[in-house]
Amino acid sequence: MDRLSKKDREVNYFFLVFLLTLTFGVFFNEFIGLGVVDEFFQMVFLVLFLIYSFWKGEFYLGKMGWVALFSFVFYSVYSFFIVSNTPRTILLDVVLQAKPFIAFFVVYYSKQRFSDSEKYVLRLVVLGLYFIALFVLVGAMAGTGFNWFFGHESKFATAVALLAMIYLFTGPFTWKNRWLFLIMLSAGLFSMKGKFFGFYAFAVLFTLLYSHKFKLKISIKNLILGVVTLGLVVFAAREKVVFYAQGFFLNPEDPETTVHYLARPLLYLTSGEILMDYFPFGSGFASFATHASQVDYSSIYAEYGLDKVWGLSEDYSSFVADTHFPSLAQFGWVGLILTMLFWYVLITKANKCKRKAKRSSAYFSIVLIFVFLMIECVADAAFTNNRGLMSMLLLGYLFNELEAEASEKSSTEPKV
Repeated sequence: MDRLSKKDREVNYFFLVFLLTLTFGVFFNEFIGLGVVDEFFQMVFLVLFLIYSFWKGEFYLGKMGWVALFSFVFYSVYSFFIVSNTPRTILLDVVLQAKPFIAFFVVYYSKQRFSDSEKYVLRLVVLGLYFIALFVLVGAMAGTGFNWFFGHESKFATAVALLAMIYLFTGPFTWKNRWLFLIMLSAGLFSMKGKFFGFYAFAVLFTLLYSHKFKLKISIKNLILGVVTLGLVVFAAREKVVFYAQGFFLNPEDPETTVHYLARPLLYLTSGEILMDYFPFGSGFASFATHASQVDYSSIYAEYGLDKVWGLSEDYSSFVADTHFPSLAQFGWVGLILTMLFWYVLITKANKCKRKAKRSSAYFSIVLIFVFLMIECVADAAFTNNRGLMSMLLLGYLFNELEAEASEKSSTEPKV
């Protein structure tokens, strides 16, 4: 068997694992009760990448990959040195925090792209899963709720969003498909989640106003789009906004109201204190606002008086991992800057490719994924769970598609 056919077969392995991750790692995860299946697929992708690199005879990561690898090694050693938590929870948090980055880099640096036949199969799978989601929605409207299948209505909403975005990317970038994308996305409105209202408002405005001159950067037009989207979100979720805003105005010196503090606002407020108190590298893995920090309850919560807060206490810590952005305090100002640089580099790279591939559906989808993740991370630990894994896998495919489109445009341009 020749070299080309081997390469095609390896690409199919990546595609097969992508399908399995979407189906069982995201969509059926809660229904079947698979638990850590997304971590399993994370390791499968990593093994595939190592096999792929061995077959090619080179181990290529690129600057971003090496910086990420060095950062995780450094913060692991740092966390053990300052004893941020028990060894097992530090290692657990390393696996969880590395998950989305492994997903992106494995797909991106192995240059995986969907072939036309793979896109066709993926669209069929997506449509099948979407109709199951509609069936669950009909049941929910009849009184069964979403919990029996998705575990929570927010997971129904994110599943619908991911399916709609994959459907859009794997089809032609026509107005018909863009309208179908919005129609599919509309099912998520029945979740009644403020986060989804925000993403839906952005998706509708972005789809209707998008032009091939658009770039993801700070501009008057983009700021207006952002303000309008934010206004629609606040209006749609005004009761939730008022509810959570109360947590920022409670008096910490009043012991009678301590147990009534709201967990999410306090996580945000305390993260700022941790950034200053644990300058510049943060409090370390498994110390704050992550799942690992509640497996073996972190001493940070008692240090900042959060152990008395309903939802953050050792006896009841269900809201510890209820959001993503506060967990960045674990890595201090250095980690915060590195995270911002990661997204800055990706956005810059996407904009650079967009200048050559002006009519790119991949760029359109990259913007959607970016906004989706940013909104989700405000009030969910989405980045480090199965939805984050799937989003970053898809982002890797999208960047490879965009770079290929830009390269093809460059090669067909007449030489002066």
